[in-house]
Parts: sequence; C-alpha cells; structure tokens
Amino acid sequence: MRDPECVALLREVGIGSGERPYIRPPTSNLLVPVRSLSPVLALGLLVFLLATAPPAEPSPTRAVPAAADTLRLSVRSGEPLVTALPGESAWTFRALRAPALSWLVGRSFYWKTLPGERGREFVLVERRYQSVPQDTLVLVIDVGTP
Repeated sequence: MRDPECVALLREVGIGSGERPYIRPPTSNLLVPVRSLSPVLALGLLVFLLATAPPAEPSPTRAVPAAADTLRLSVRSGEPLVTALPGESAWTFRALRAPALSWLVGRSFYWKTLPGERGREFVLVERRYQSVPQDTLVLVIDVGTP
C-alpha cells in the first residue's frame, strides 16, 4: 500500500524499475590537497631532522695517528730483549701471540731468550684506543748466535 505518487517518484529516480540506481560515493574535498601536500610535508620533516641532528663524532680510527704496524728487532740468543711499542699513552696493548718467557706490560715488551734459541720469532700484539681495537702490531724478532 504505497502512495501512487511515491511509487512514480521512485520509478522516476530508478528505484523499483528493476535497475539498480547509481549512487555517487561520498567524496571529501580535503583529500586532494592532503595528497598533494604529503611529499612537501615529508621533505620538510626530513630537512628539519637533518638540521636538528647532533654533529657526528669523529671515529677513533681518524683521531689516532697511524704508527708502524711491523717492527723488526734482533737479539742474541740467551740475552733479554726489552723494547717500547709505538703508540700514545691512551693506547692499550694485548698480546695475541708471544713466545714463552715474554711479558707485555703497558707499552713495554720483554722477552728472555734461551741460549739454544735461533731463527725468527713473530709476536702479534693487538693495539686498542679507548677499548676499540685499532690494528695488530707485528714484532719480527731475529734471534742470532752470541
């Protein structure tokens, strides 16, 4: 029991005639400006973050002057070898490979050779700056006859 005028109006609009009426989806007028501004906003945010970032600290490898990484030394068999390793007072050293009867204290390396030792010995020492490993120092020691 519909009113005939309502039925006619609905048919005129397309409802009740068997066809589905086209209903326009809702749109927002704000979407277009926001989409066009998003790259500009992202660029502005990037510039702001780069401008306010703290300055980068120099890495310890650049702050430390380079030193020789291989030292050639010689000693007579049966005699002690005492040498100072190159470096600054802030550097620390750690023996990675060393012969028997050798000690590393601070920058000083000591080795008491035995009378029967001959040939070449390689000593590896890790050099550190403020607890950051820098490089490996190699001591090439020739042990000769007295």
